[in-house]
Amino acid sequence: MTIYSSWQFYSYLLLLSIFLSACNYQDTQVDMVVHNAVIYTVDDAFTVAEAMAIDSGRIVAIGPEREIMNKYKGEQMVDAGSRPIYPGFIDSHTHFVEHGLYENQVDLTGTKSWEECVERIQEFASSSPSLWIEGHGWDQNDWEIQQFPAKDALDRLFPDRPVILDRIDKHASLANSKALELALIEGPKRVIGGEIMVDDEGEMTGMLIDKAAYLVKDVIPAPDEDLLKRAMSRAQEDCFEYGITTVAEAGLDTTSIRLIQKMHAEGELLIRIYAMLLADDAGREFMKRGKVLEDRLTVRSVKLYGDGALGSRGAALKHDYHDKEGHRGALLHQPIFFKQWAALCDLYGFQMNTHCIGDRANQIILSVYQDQLKGTNDKRWRIEHAQVVTGNDIAMFGRNNILPSVQPVHAMSDMPWVEERIGAERVDGAYANASLLGENGLVLLGTDFPIEGMDPLQTFYASVFRKNAQGEPEEGWHMEESLTREQALRGMTIWGAIGNFEEEQKGSLEVGKVADFIIMDRDIMQVEESEILDSQVLSTFVHGVKVK
Repeated sequence: MTIYSSWQFYSYLLLLSIFLSACNYQDTQVDMVVHNAVIYTVDDAFTVAEAMAIDSGRIVAIGPEREIMNKYKGEQMVDAGSRPIYPGFIDSHTHFVEHGLYENQVDLTGTKSWEECVERIQEFASSSPSLWIEGHGWDQNDWEIQQFPAKDALDRLFPDRPVILDRIDKHASLANSKALELALIEGPKRVIGGEIMVDDEGEMTGMLIDKAAYLVKDVIPAPDEDLLKRAMSRAQEDCFEYGITTVAEAGLDTTSIRLIQKMHAEGELLIRIYAMLLADDAGREFMKRGKVLEDRLTVRSVKLYGDGALGSRGAALKHDYHDKEGHRGALLHQPIFFKQWAALCDLYGFQMNTHCIGDRANQIILSVYQDQLKGTNDKRWRIEHAQVVTGNDIAMFGRNNILPSVQPVHAMSDMPWVEERIGAERVDGAYANASLLGENGLVLLGTDFPIEGMDPLQTFYASVFRKNAQGEPEEGWHMEESLTREQALRGMTIWGAIGNFEEEQKGSLEVGKVADFIIMDRDIMQVEESEILDSQVLSTFVHGVKVK
């Protein structure tokens, strides 16, 4: 072969190579390509990518910008403008439906006195067509006179309209005489797991603690389907604004679950819901029919209530409340009740999730779990809240693979008064998020909205800096229990998915998983502390569809 012909041959090979490369350029059509981004995948290695390709609602490729852009062409091309992208937030403890229904109640959040509450109630009642006046959000710990209110003013203003007002934690309620009459409560009586409070003369004040409140709530007409649908649509809209793509609904009746299925099927509801059944007869019958494992709805768990809350002194403690001698709160059921449900959950393969706040409640329920689980397992039973847990009891989380589901914002809300309530020694071991994380290598993070605000960034900020929204205290509160930024983000994404048995489907941005993600205006993993709460979710995507 001559030099000239060799040159021709190699030139031909070069041109062929260029031609074949050109043919390969963007030869794979997909629904969407997201690029020019800082993508926190939250995979095992906490990899940061630059672009991803999405098809049929799932991620088909993720990696460097050039690699993705050279291979994939999207029907939609989303330029993130060098902004950060995170997996959609998973709120591991919410009351989603209730949040939507709150629009039909008088909001008493942030009131500074009982008199201010009464003013808001009067204003609300004048425009509310409903016979019942329902309210929520008051907290006597925020008032100058830190005492439970009484029903006198409500009786005077609303002699013919029933009124019930939930404390912020929903573990105490104030009812007027008309509401008590409709509930057939003629005088104080013993209520297992609750209390009908009386004054010094033995007269009912209207204050109902924990299960006593349900004597009244059970006679309130249930919301109809149209009202429930509007409530869920409102709640979904709010969630998407904050970048929440999955909620764990902590205790839902079977009627609401069936409506969620219907709304999902009709395309009226897009948010993913991990629904915990209520531990009642209807929940038991639902459980017997098996788990619900749908694309956007999972039902494979049961929610139980172990005790009340610290704010209303209903949380079950091992020793007296520091500010109320002789009072230790109470379990809401006898231990046998929890043992029976533990056996039932184990029998049907359902996860058991129990509200436990006080150290006595945590100890008893952890022991019930331990007796049923018998060591290492993958049943992922959960303790919801786990606010006051003593050192010896914390070890039961690790020994039995029990998952802690905590709400860091609760610590910030309780911070001003909790030491007076339970004493400095117990506070030192309370809200122990880092200690709980150390047991199983994960902790599930949530807000408990609408008890607290919905914003996941408050969760992130409280987890890492242990400060309230005003940046107090300056040095952080019990910083030995703080999480790193990476741990906090994992707690709001992949660890939440693990708590829901859904880590193969979501919680991180990896090939094969659903394309639930958010674009933010700044990088919460890098910006100064002072910028975190000012950060905004610009766009929210569920299954590759922009919903905000």
